[in-house]
Amino acid sequence: MTEKKRGRPRRIIFDADGAVRIDSDSGVTDGQPQASSSVTVTEFNITAKEDPKPELFKRKKHAGGRPSLYRDDMPAKIYKYIKEQKAKDSIPTCAGACLALGIVKDTLYLWEKDPDKQEFSDALHSLRLEQEDLLLTGAITGKFRERSSIFILSSVHGYVERKEEKLTVEGTEASLEQVKALMKAFNR
Repeated sequence: MTEKKRGRPRRIIFDADGAVRIDSDSGVTDGQPQASSSVTVTEFNITAKEDPKPELFKRKKHAGGRPSLYRDDMPAKIYKYIKEQKAKDSIPTCAGACLALGIVKDTLYLWEKDPDKQEFSDALHSLRLEQEDLLLTGAITGKFRERSSIFILSSVHGYVERKEEKLTVEGTEASLEQVKALMKAFNR
């Protein structure tokens, strides 16, 4: 390695036994190091620069990277969004809450799972309950289309549309489960 300091070239030599020494002689002829009794492992230039900014003006870095957009008033904004949607006779959604908060859905779902943001999680739970209630009552009263409500309730809230199938055997009605139970009993 060649180190330039005060205009004089110096060589830092790493010996085969791991020792480090600085060759104060120029030791360099035509850009090539002269043969030495020690083995030079690597050569490169080192330049020492002073920091132009004093410590006072250095910016402190956030410990975990980019600072969070989360603020303590976020749950209140979600509740406000829910009230606004109810006043408009509209269904509150997570996408609408994201727009009201100025964030993306991935961030919304991360904050919902964060144990330090329990109030935020509760506000989202309230949004989903309000959405479920509006969909159910809207579908029952005819305010919303039944198929649309059923689709949203099944995909978002876990509702399952069941069809009860009955079988008529020689004039007797039986449910599919009863027929299966009878078939199991006969197969034993």
